[in-house]
Amino acid sequence: MIYPAHFEQKTGFDRIREEIRSACLGDAGRRCCAMMQFHSEATVIRRLLGATAEFGAIMDSGRNFPSQDYFDLREELKRLTITGMVIEQEAMADLRASLRTLAAILDYFNKDSSDVYPLLREMVGPAYLDPEILRRTDRILDEKGDIRDNASETLADIRKQLDQKKGLVEKRIRQVYLGLKKEGYTPDEAEITIRNGRSVIPLPAANKRIIKGFIHDESATGQTVYIEPEEIFELNNNLRELEAAERREIRKILAAFSDFLRPEIEQLIPCYEVLGEVDFTRAKALCARKLNALVPRVIDEACMDLKNAVNPILFLAGMQSGKKVVPLNIRLSAEERILVISGPNAGGKSVCLKTAGLLQYMLQCGMPIPVSEESEAGIFESLYIEIGDEQSIENDLSTYSSHLRNIKVLTESAKKGLLFLVDEFGSGTEPQLGGAIAEAVLEHLVKSGAHGIVSTHYLNLKLMAGKVEGIVNGAMLYDTNNMRPLYSLVIGKPGSSFAFEIAAKTGFSKEILNSATVKTGMAVFDFEQQLQQLETERVAMDVRKREFDIADELLASLIERYSALTEKVEASRKQILEQAKTDAAELLQKSNQKIEEAIRKIRESQAKKEVNIEVREELKEFAEHEITPFVEQKTAHKPHVPAIKRKEKTVASPKAPAVPMTVREGGFAMLIGQHTVFEVEKIEGKYATVSRDNIRLKIPVSQLEGCKNDRDARRIMAGKRMQQQLSSDVNEKLSKFKTTIDVRGQRAEETLSLIQKYIDDAILLNVFEVRILHGKGNGILRKLIREYLSSVKEVKSFTDESLESGGHGITIVSFR
Repeated sequence: MIYPAHFEQKTGFDRIREEIRSACLGDAGRRCCAMMQFHSEATVIRRLLGATAEFGAIMDSGRNFPSQDYFDLREELKRLTITGMVIEQEAMADLRASLRTLAAILDYFNKDSSDVYPLLREMVGPAYLDPEILRRTDRILDEKGDIRDNASETLADIRKQLDQKKGLVEKRIRQVYLGLKKEGYTPDEAEITIRNGRSVIPLPAANKRIIKGFIHDESATGQTVYIEPEEIFELNNNLRELEAAERREIRKILAAFSDFLRPEIEQLIPCYEVLGEVDFTRAKALCARKLNALVPRVIDEACMDLKNAVNPILFLAGMQSGKKVVPLNIRLSAEERILVISGPNAGGKSVCLKTAGLLQYMLQCGMPIPVSEESEAGIFESLYIEIGDEQSIENDLSTYSSHLRNIKVLTESAKKGLLFLVDEFGSGTEPQLGGAIAEAVLEHLVKSGAHGIVSTHYLNLKLMAGKVEGIVNGAMLYDTNNMRPLYSLVIGKPGSSFAFEIAAKTGFSKEILNSATVKTGMAVFDFEQQLQQLETERVAMDVRKREFDIADELLASLIERYSALTEKVEASRKQILEQAKTDAAELLQKSNQKIEEAIRKIRESQAKKEVNIEVREELKEFAEHEITPFVEQKTAHKPHVPAIKRKEKTVASPKAPAVPMTVREGGFAMLIGQHTVFEVEKIEGKYATVSRDNIRLKIPVSQLEGCKNDRDARRIMAGKRMQQQLSSDVNEKLSKFKTTIDVRGQRAEETLSLIQKYIDDAILLNVFEVRILHGKGNGILRKLIREYLSSVKEVKSFTDESLESGGHGITIVSFR
């Protein structure tokens, strides 16, 4: 059941249908659009939605899909089933073009063996096209749709004669025309023209008897006549006879083709039905793309969980006006089947109902809907909507009588699987009685198992949530500071009508409003006040939640960044140490070999002076070319550490080389050729245990040299520890730093001092954005804070928070 009969006009689906219809390329697709209807079978709905989604995927792929000549030839083909009927030449051209389109579609899905578009393949499955039909049409028609000269031998002969006769006529009339022009009987600007399908010569009326012939026409003024010369007349008659023969032959060719086509018509009709369905599905995909619509998860039960749902009609209107549509989150489940929406007038309650009804109807008609991907949509067997004034003068029905008549239909048809949408539930009569009837009807609807959304201002309906299982409240949000609706729905609590606030904004006197408060009763007034207070607290909680979310994201980002940096530094440190060990060992081995070679030469020469000098020069050259470059290379990446030029130790005598500075326990030492300082913990034989940054290493003593100055070594080690401590302090400060500071209620001097320290910390910790809660009040704190922020060069920009999150009571600060 779809109620009322003009459900589509009520929800705006007629506009969606028109959008789809206008996107169709042919009449067959437009007929499919006109027949588009509501379905309640899950398999049918999924198939229609899936096919539309597959067509959207084709569009996204960038592959060309046939997009022209979707002609519907079904009526013409049905006419040709009668023996003796002949297809018209124009219809035959359309037939060929549409069959080419169909052949291209079939080829598109058949050339790829993979089952990429299973639902579209299934859609085109019933279509079979005999290739001989297209071959026949191509033999008869050229690319312009005209009958080919060689369509038959007789036609070729007739057209050959026609060409000859036309050439003769043109030649002869040209001769007559030039003769008359030479004699001055025709004006200089006059030219041979056509009248009644015949070539004629324009002559001044005064000269019309100069030549024999037939006058076919005259000018509007009568001063010019158009004459066909007598000698041309017979030639033109021959032309007319040949043209008649040409038409008879073309008719004969078309009749023969119609006879050939007649047995194929029964097979061609389904092809055009497929062509229409493809065109219609393509149009739906185009419309879905225009609306940013998609296919949500479809559940085979009565429910609704639409996230970021957008009303398509408002979206289309917004595309023209530039206004953005506020998305809605609408949820109906087995536990919360009936949503009671309350809030101020013009706050979006009716739009919410229409959005739910329109999107559900679109979905069950096989049309994607504008929601986010995580949405879920159920399937309902029936839809019922009542929105707007149904007052009828003709039937003598008041608004309330009409409302009751519709509610009666609803109560009689209410059952599981029904989705009802009722605006201003129970309104139109005395509030207490109307509210009581509405409450009783709502209880009945709960028992029926139906799902629904109703809007109301009645307090007793708001209070049903929590008392009657299955009912949940919903509120349309309202900006109490600027007194304007936000058009956003929050499920879980009732909304205030803000009647007194809106009345005050429109200029009602306090005396009248105070009197109204007394007449209303403090209980009702207090309830409204509590609703407003709850809304204020909710906004504040949203702000705090946003703060915590930002802080969590920032902290997680920093932890990830520092973890990655630590791993990189550690890996680099290990790589440098390993490479240094390897290089130092190689250099040490070379040095030992060089020294041993020097000792051997000295011994062999029995320490001759000239040999000693030669050995010393070789060792000096070795030091310059091997040791010095090695030291410079290892210290080049640390320009802030003063390079210590170390004299190369040479052999003091033929018996033993020079010994490096002493390495002792409790002192400090470095790897030979490097400047990384280690503390020597103990020495055992040829090995020393050294430490640095809580890392212990066991290194041969021969690879170490003592530091010249323990004081400098201790200073280097202390500086390293201080740097580590500073890094630790910064990390600890960052972990405790809050991205929001609240200075509401502070004095101006205290506020400025707090803000200065806070901004300094933010800059030190490289924070990219903070929020300052200063409140609205008279704007003194806001002005003071912004004057200071303007003077800080590290501040990139500052602006107000969004309206729903605090507006100009909060300043968001971004850093460079």
